[in-house]
Amino acid sequence: KRDISFCACGLTKHFFGDHCEMNKFVDMMSLLCEQVPCFGQIVVVDEGFEIFSRAWCLAETVEAHQKDMPQVLKIHSAASLKT
Repeated sequence: KRDISFCACGLTKHFFGDHCEMNKFVDMMSLLCEQVPCFGQIVVVDEGFEIFSRAWCLAETVEAHQKDMPQVLKIHSAASLKT
């Protein structure tokens, strides 16, 4: 089991319901696509390509693709492609 660490801002953390921020990215992406001209996504890939092992990162990338958002992939370095 992994412990989850939270910021020390003192604000209440909401994990479920309307106040939960963790389940809103699809709605937020839709809103931004509708209201912000040329809104797109930059996918920044870490050196170990760990981003692709994170479900929420993959889900966000797929959602952007399904919405036909412009997407740009930024890879750490050419050397990271060789490992």
